[in-house]
Amino acid sequence: INELFGIEFDTNGFIASAKFVVTDHIARKVKQQEADIIKCSKEISERFPTVSPPNTSDLPQIKKKFALYKSDSHLSLDLFTDKEIRFMCYFANQIANGTEDYHILIYLIQKHWRQSYLNGLIFCLLSNWSQFEFIIVAKEFKSFILNQLANYNGHRQHLCAMKSNIQFLKDGGSLALGQFIFSNQQSILDAPSIIGLKKRDFGYSYFSKAIQYYYKSKNSTNPSELEEALTLHANNNTNKIVISDKIIKADRLPNQLPATIAIKRIALKLIGDPFVKSNWNTIGIGQDYASQISMAHSIIKRWLIKSYLTVAFDKLIVDQERKDFWLKCADRIEIEDIKIVGSYQHKNIISSNLELKEALINCFYLQSSNLDTCAVAIQIKNYYFFEFSMKGNACYVYNNDRKLKMIEKGIRKIDELKETGLPMLIESGNYYYSFHDNGRVFHMGNWESRFNKWFKDKLGIYVNK
Repeated sequence: INELFGIEFDTNGFIASAKFVVTDHIARKVKQQEADIIKCSKEISERFPTVSPPNTSDLPQIKKKFALYKSDSHLSLDLFTDKEIRFMCYFANQIANGTEDYHILIYLIQKHWRQSYLNGLIFCLLSNWSQFEFIIVAKEFKSFILNQLANYNGHRQHLCAMKSNIQFLKDGGSLALGQFIFSNQQSILDAPSIIGLKKRDFGYSYFSKAIQYYYKSKNSTNPSELEEALTLHANNNTNKIVISDKIIKADRLPNQLPATIAIKRIALKLIGDPFVKSNWNTIGIGQDYASQISMAHSIIKRWLIKSYLTVAFDKLIVDQERKDFWLKCADRIEIEDIKIVGSYQHKNIISSNLELKEALINCFYLQSSNLDTCAVAIQIKNYYFFEFSMKGNACYVYNNDRKLKMIEKGIRKIDELKETGLPMLIESGNYYYSFHDNGRVFHMGNWESRFNKWFKDKLGIYVNK
């Protein structure tokens, strides 16, 4: 036919030219779109945990069923459905209560065994790591889980990765993982991927020891990495252990400021206001860490007190001498609390300090009148010191908390915090000093030296050494 119509058709040439029908521009565009789709898919996948447990609403019913089976050995294994056995894998620690119960659980799971049960068993192990590592009756169940994982012959990527790194799931495995990451100079955020999980899975209690070891071993810390790691892990006790260590180390640095700013912000965000004692309690934390957290608690309170004093005396009271005196005082003795009292105008002024805005607002109390005068109340043991912003005002010292309670209830005017009939706090003659528990100190003459002697007599410290 080609010859009849005089058509010359080169098949090989046509095939060769077909390669150029799609231009290079379009090919690059398709490849880019393919890469975008893969990236988007990974991002969506990272938002979901590797293993999602079932709803716990069926737990009471399954626990009753388990108790029934335990009480009557003649009952058939068919009493439990595959779905119920899978459920038991996720919440074994909440169903079993003692060695016998764990033996029954192992028997039931083995008799119904499916490789998909490993997801639930791994979830149970990683969610309750310390329980399976230290409680003897649960350790046998942990051995069963690891044995099943070692025998896994499926193709699920996360289970294959866990099988390859099973050493990190044995006793002391979390600590070993932290050591491995530190010695290989990796980021702690790589921890989940090393054992086949996603970053989203960092919330397992299993990762606590790894995080603790990693950050205790690092001399310098990337604040953004620390904040991300602890936020993802979302364990309050881990936060306290790790952050308290960083606070103590930062306080020992010769140039504290850069380190304290970052760790102070992270501590306030992840642990909370140190002046709320419940935020820094050590319930459920070992005694070894309790003293560390208590020390860090005192340090961060001192940091904040000094920051509050700096803001108050720079922005509101504006007095360098008084600022220097109280900052030295904060370094010598624990200031237990501080409150700032003023108008909306004063509140707006301190709110401009973005670093401490929320913390400052928590210690600020409004007076109902819109006067220029504001006050700073400082508590040291059972003494309460009131400094006022207007020049000529004395520092009023009380040996009771009556004025502090007035602040908390609400006052109309700053003058309500003054008892003008009080004597001088320090009286002196040619050869003597007399120190009162309640009184006034005017900021004139050699007032710091006189106040220093009062602090030594009443509180056992020299503010100015």
